[in-house]
Amino acid sequence: MKKTEIRERIIIRGKCVKSKDFDWDESSRTIYTNLEGLTFNFKDIDDIRFVTGPNCNFETGDNCNFKTGHSCEFKTGHSCTFITGSKCKFKTEGNCNFDVRNDCVFYIVGDVSIFQTGSNCVFNPGKDCTFKTKDNCNFNTHDNCNFKTG
Repeated sequence: MKKTEIRERIIIRGKCVKSKDFDWDESSRTIYTNLEGLTFNFKDIDDIRFVTGPNCNFETGDNCNFKTGHSCEFKTGHSCTFITGSKCKFKTEGNCNFDVRNDCVFYIVGDVSIFQTGSNCVFNPGKDCTFKTKDNCNFNTHDNCNFKTG
């Protein structure tokens, strides 16, 4: 994809972002920006890497990687990896990995996800999930789950 095609999929305040406001590495398929409040419309696009600021919204395909600030919302396909700040919301398919901070909410449609989080998180996972969390977390799970708590 060319930078002009990428630009059309990044929205700020109802308009396409300016080309000078983000970088696109075509060889690694990585978008870099420090702007906040962006919407990334990549619903039908797989294998994109996002390195962004806070308060962003993402809709992507499969196999995407995210390194973002706080207060982002994600709606993704399967096999995505997330490294985020606090107060993010996730709606994903299965086989995802999460390394996130505090106050996050997860809605996982598929199975086999791994979570490493801070405090005050809510989880609604599928099956075969692994959790490493801090305090005050809530889990809504299916059968045969084991928890070791402090």
